[in-house]
Amino acid sequence: MEIDLFNSFTLMNPLASISQIEWRVESFKGWALPPSSTVFLELVLSADIEFAAAKDGSLQSLKIFIPLQKTVQVHWRSAPEFPSARRGEYEFKEKEDVNLSSHRVWEEKLAHPILFEIRSFKLLWHDELEKGKEGNKVLGVQGTAKVSIEASQKQMVSLNL
Repeated sequence: MEIDLFNSFTLMNPLASISQIEWRVESFKGWALPPSSTVFLELVLSADIEFAAAKDGSLQSLKIFIPLQKTVQVHWRSAPEFPSARRGEYEFKEKEDVNLSSHRVWEEKLAHPILFEIRSFKLLWHDELEKGKEGNKVLGVQGTAKVSIEASQKQMVSLNL
């Protein structure tokens, strides 16, 4: 899956230059809507930014968080099981009896949740200092995040031996 990044960040202190940016995946969450193949993903990236302050050239650092969301269509290798429920009501009447006899049924099928895990993360980006409002420099980031995700589910299999 690819996610495009186009963000500008106004940092608290005026910047002279960026010396380093380190990226991490801070959190990840995925879920599927039954019975479709639509998967929703939420990813929060963090960037540890080292920069030289414009005022005195001192080296400073700052951590920012970037929330990302993506909806993708997946092709399941094996169809996932989703929970379901069914209710029924049956009425019976014997030939000579005037009263109806009601029988009710409730059936519920449970399923393990689908687990989503990140297998790899790669970010290719370009950063530059841009002129922002009031003449302050802001950090502009443009790039692409490539994320490899694995989805799995415990399933019961009937073996007829």
